[in-house]
Amino acid sequence: MLKLNKYNLLIAALFFNIHISCYGFDLQDAWNAAYQYNAEYSAATHEKNAGLEAKKQGVAVLLPQLSANAVYQEQPQSMSNDAQSHGWNIQLQQPLFDVAKWQQYKQGKNKSKIAEIRFNQIDSQLKLDIGKAYFQVLQAQDNLTAIAAAKKAYTEQLAQVKAMFEVGAATQVDIDEVQSGFDSAVAKEVKSLSELNMARNFLHNATGLNPDDIEPLKNKQLFNFSLLPTEEEWQQIALKNNAELLLAQLKLESANTSLSEMRANRLPVLSLSGGYQDMRYKNESNNQAYRYGKRGYLVSVNLSIPLFAGGQINSKVKEAYELSMQAQDLLTATNRKIALEVKQHYLSIHSGKSEIAAQEKLLQSTQSKLQSTQMGYEVGLRTNLDVVQAQQAYLEAQQQLANAKYHYLISYLELLNTAGVLDDKQKMFSIR
Repeated sequence: MLKLNKYNLLIAALFFNIHISCYGFDLQDAWNAAYQYNAEYSAATHEKNAGLEAKKQGVAVLLPQLSANAVYQEQPQSMSNDAQSHGWNIQLQQPLFDVAKWQQYKQGKNKSKIAEIRFNQIDSQLKLDIGKAYFQVLQAQDNLTAIAAAKKAYTEQLAQVKAMFEVGAATQVDIDEVQSGFDSAVAKEVKSLSELNMARNFLHNATGLNPDDIEPLKNKQLFNFSLLPTEEEWQQIALKNNAELLLAQLKLESANTSLSEMRANRLPVLSLSGGYQDMRYKNESNNQAYRYGKRGYLVSVNLSIPLFAGGQINSKVKEAYELSMQAQDLLTATNRKIALEVKQHYLSIHSGKSEIAAQEKLLQSTQSKLQSTQMGYEVGLRTNLDVVQAQQAYLEAQQQLANAKYHYLISYLELLNTAGVLDDKQKMFSIR
């Protein structure tokens, strides 16, 4: 077990982001809101509850079956006689040896487990989708903030260049260069606004929350790049918790149970029957009436041995066998698929850490270069084009750093989802 330690600092920070406003919402709040608002999640809850009943239904086939019946019968009056009968009975049946019913019981348990795991899978996917939208909103907002600052700088620079142009200290080329930088920032702003609106719309549709109230990330532990579990450890976590893999295993178990059930149809069935009846009969014939009754218990043991069913049993056994082999192959394919996804997400996280470090250095470099270029322009050592290019490089570095950070967080969510621990907070902090 990997206990909550340096391996889990990022998880702890990610899911317990400190509030800075009593009106805003963080990622955990968005998830909680989705549980109350999202109709698909509500539908999945009802589907799970329905599936859990399969276990009870499986138990029911092994328990005694008790029924009560009432009878009233009157024969149409003829010229010779008139007959009536009425009464009631109670019947009980109990299987003594029925392998097929035992397999039905096991199948019911499997169906309930499948329903529960499918629900966990839907829960985890919902969290992943909301998490992506949450970070995409923040990413677009950060980009727009950087673009707004760049537009302001270009606007000020454009006013300065135009003033210099009026006195002959600048050319039209200088004006066009600054205008080009401003137009480039506007184009990036349009793209970021589109991305922001799409993420906001999804987040609102899934949670019912107002995206304007989203909390910015303030917890510094989010990017505390302590060592994470190794890839091999993540693979082991996924083997035990990935919902898709668990479903494939249960489907194989269910297919094997179905095969056993079909084979059981070749075996004898032994059952116990019992009952009590109280019947009354009346028969009038030739002006004479006969009345009599039957009352008492009846107990019997029934043995049924299948001899020939037209080849149906053999055909169903072969069908179940092929489905079992199919489930085995699908399990193998799922194992390989999950292993590949874990590897890819793990590598994405580690490359993301390196990318963030590189982008932070690049941002510092471009900022220093911008400042130096502006000073050089003021003393005549740099051209206006140099300043515009330095501003564009600084804006690009800001955006790339923001993109790298949020891509890292989304990759971590995807790894948690693939490992099967995103749907359970307890598992996230005590990874088994």
